[in-house]
Amino acid sequence: MLQNTVIVAISFIVRVFKQLSFIMDTIEFEPKYKVTYPCYEMDSKPTVKFFAFHDEMEDWIHEEVQHRIDYTVQHSPFTVSEEELKEIEEYEYYLVKIEEL
Repeated sequence: MLQNTVIVAISFIVRVFKQLSFIMDTIEFEPKYKVTYPCYEMDSKPTVKFFAFHDEMEDWIHEEVQHRIDYTVQHSPFTVSEEELKEIEEYEYYLVKIEEL
C-alpha cells in the first residue's frame, strides 16, 4: 500500500516537472548577457551565446572552459603538469568576453 502511494506521488511529481520544463522552454526571456568565446585570440568566428540569466551564463562558461581544457589535455602528445594546466585554464578564461546588454 505504501509502495503504491510512493509510486503515485513520484509519478505526479515527474509529470509536474515535465510540465514546468515545457512552460519554461516556451517562455522567451530577453537576453541580458552576450558571451563571446573564441578558440584563440585571432579567431574570426568565435562562439557567441546570449543568456537571460547570470547563473546560466556562468554555468555555460565554466562547462565550456572545462570542455576545452579537457580537449587540450587529452590531445596533448606530452604529459601536462599542474602548472601548465593552470596556465591553460587562465588562458581559456582570458579568451571569454562578457557584455551586458
